[in-house]
Amino acid sequence: MKNKKGFTLIELLVVIAIIGVLSSLVLVSVLGPRKQANATKAKADLNNIMVAAEICAASGDTSAVPTSGSITCAGDVALQAIPTAPSGWPAYSITGTYDAYTLTASGFENSETFTCTNGSCVCSTVNACTK
Repeated sequence: MKNKKGFTLIELLVVIAIIGVLSSLVLVSVLGPRKQANATKAKADLNNIMVAAEICAASGDTSAVPTSGSITCAGDVALQAIPTAPSGWPAYSITGTYDAYTLTASGFENSETFTCTNGSCVCSTVNACTK
């Protein structure tokens, strides 16, 4: 009798198929939370820029809101650095002055946008820009 060493082709194919199925399940479970994390980051970033703009407006500064660098008003730093959009997202749109500004983030599912204008933020749809 021969001593059987190693695995048969069928055994190897079954193991490879199982690994493929498991890896696809892991990939699907990782993508959902990543989209949600990007959405949360975008909303938090715009909220931080909005708060800094409101601080400057309250101090009487009416200059343009910068699109990069820091937000400084009355000699004080209100926001150390303007945040950047999550990787793979379009850049944030920042327009206007500290007392009349519009901040917009796009890149959410279903072409939703999250916009902050003069102290309040809203999503363009009822889905609340969650992903």
